[in-house]
Amino acid sequence: PYNIDISDSHENDVEIVKYIGREDPVTYYGTQRGMKSTWNVEIAKSDTETLYALRRLAAWMGDVYVREPSGSGYWANISVSFSQKHTEVTIPVTLDITRVAGGM
Repeated sequence: PYNIDISDSHENDVEIVKYIGREDPVTYYGTQRGMKSTWNVEIAKSDTETLYALRRLAAWMGDVYVREPSGSGYWANISVSFSQKHTEVTIPVTLDITRVAGGM
């Protein structure tokens, strides 16, 4: 029910090696794509069910299936952070998501 702001970043598994006698380095590409994403959302302070679910998600040690607002989904490892201030009516939540292969 909340508007989620998403920021993606990609990191290729690549190594650049410099050899004596070559003008330019040689690039070796690996197999990992390294997709990371940061989701930011503000939830109502009175929404205790969502807050409880976020606390359970923060304590979860396994991978989870996430679905973006666009509808695409994938397995990921998630780090949850949020900060409650007594004067605010909303709680800003940040989900740091790293895409992983497979699932549970």
